[in-house]
Amino acid sequence: MKKYLQKTDKRKIANEQVKAKIRLTLLELLKEKNALDISVSELTQRAGVSRSSFYRNYSSFEGIIQEIIDGMATFWQQYNIHIKLRAI
Repeated sequence: MKKYLQKTDKRKIANEQVKAKIRLTLLELLKEKNALDISVSELTQRAGVSRSSFYRNYSSFEGIIQEIIDGMATFWQQYNIHIKLRAI
């Protein structure tokens, strides 16, 4: 059972690394061109991941953008709470 958990943990870590590569690559591409001009093929090639890895994590291109926005919102929400607590 312990080996199974270790294997699962390694997969989760690897999967998070793939997602991070995809997100960072998208942000880099957005500096160069409009989101509508970026294809999944271009994104995955630039990130060095397979299209199947992309679709394993995201159902659509919009899913990545939503994940980035959600992450930013969570960050700012936590930052705001931290600032309020410091003011107390």
